[in-house]
Amino acid sequence: MPQTTTGAAPLSKTFVGRLILTPEHGPVGTVVQVQGKGLPADQTLDLRWESYDARWHIEQRDGVDWNQFYGFKLSERVEPLLQVRTDAHGAFSARLQAPEDYGGVHDVYLMLGERKLNKAGFRLDLSVEMSPEQGPAGTPIALTVKGLNPAHPIEGWYQLYYDNALTGFVTALTTRGTTRVEIPAAGRVGQHLIALEDASFGVPYLGLECSPYSYLKTFQLLFELTPGEPALPGRVQEQLQPEQPRPAPAARASGPQLWSDDVEVPVGSAFTFFGSGFPQGGELELRWYDITGDRVSEMQEGRFGTGFAEMPTSLGAVRADAQGNLRWKAAPQSIQGGAHAVEAWHSGRCLAKTYVRLSKRAHPLRPKAGPIGTPITVEVDGVSWTEHENLVAITYDNSLVGYACGNDLMGKVLAKLHSSGEPGWHFIDVYPAFRTRRFSTGMDDPILEVPYLYQKPIVSWADHPHGFHFRYAFEVQAFKESAK
Repeated sequence: MPQTTTGAAPLSKTFVGRLILTPEHGPVGTVVQVQGKGLPADQTLDLRWESYDARWHIEQRDGVDWNQFYGFKLSERVEPLLQVRTDAHGAFSARLQAPEDYGGVHDVYLMLGERKLNKAGFRLDLSVEMSPEQGPAGTPIALTVKGLNPAHPIEGWYQLYYDNALTGFVTALTTRGTTRVEIPAAGRVGQHLIALEDASFGVPYLGLECSPYSYLKTFQLLFELTPGEPALPGRVQEQLQPEQPRPAPAARASGPQLWSDDVEVPVGSAFTFFGSGFPQGGELELRWYDITGDRVSEMQEGRFGTGFAEMPTSLGAVRADAQGNLRWKAAPQSIQGGAHAVEAWHSGRCLAKTYVRLSKRAHPLRPKAGPIGTPITVEVDGVSWTEHENLVAITYDNSLVGYACGNDLMGKVLAKLHSSGEPGWHFIDVYPAFRTRRFSTGMDDPILEVPYLYQKPIVSWADHPHGFHFRYAFEVQAFKESAK
């Protein structure tokens, strides 16, 4: 799944002296004693930390994220830690703090200029902090996780559990191993167990202590749910990702150019389109493209790409001014999320093209209260057709209920679930999820892919390529009360 690139110079065949780190492992911030012996005397040496950068690997089209999701990519990164000075005997002693970075083993190189004299390894361990430790129903419980290591197929992929029920995956791919997850306090008054378990195959392996990965840590934290007024989420209509302005171009190339004021806005919002270099006074048509189709026909054809087609609609006609510039405000009627091509046409020819993105917008819960077993509809617009944006995954009281996709209704999800639990407030969360590649790339057995991220909530949603999160509150009422 991951692809790596390397370019580090090889270590000298002859080690010089010794480099000792004490301790050899610990969480972010661990104070490490560094000692060197038998090194060149009276020299200034550099300590360098070897690591990597990671990013999600998604098919690109004209520089924007398109359909296929290929996992992730890694690239090498080396950073300075500190400088040391050896004494007349070629020794030094120093202290440093383990940096905030991806977890796992990192090489620490001792350098004389660009020559590698020696190295030692330090394992950055996983750590978790929770705050607060108590509160009433709905209290946002924040978990800060440090030291996740996505470069390793096993040790960097964890799932979150609430009272032994799966909530979702915790990832920190684009955030250097550190992530923050926030879940609502849910259930009865009293203690609740929050657990972080290694789950690279999609479910935790409960025999870690007897496996080659016995060094991996799991975490069990207790939260005390107290009586009191519930902490209810804000109106879901206001839980939107902010608009992403597009910087005005400093200088445009020759020829027709088209761009927008924002890169991304929520479904239902307006864009202002700008252009330059068009025929002076010429009439232009702006065309907006949605993607129609589904993966069912794609599976029947047996070939990728056969299940989808681009469908243009007109955003209207606009006339360029005497300098060949244009400005046009439009609110596309599309509710399909993701990247959309916008083209400027003149006299039967496409003269310029740009891309804009629509992000998700949730509707109010229907209904908001009722007895146990009440059918509930979660409605979200702006779901894309692509593998990384096609699904929403839903939890009820921090327990995964299921997922839904947005193909059939051109970007709309209507997810059905039923209320449960004791009378009082319960919480429904909507997260991003990746679509399994079984349906889109014909993999023979994608369950063997590690990590197996698919169809489950990415509760560290800000790490998702185009993350989002919505939270609802539903009140379960006693039967007699609801029957009045």
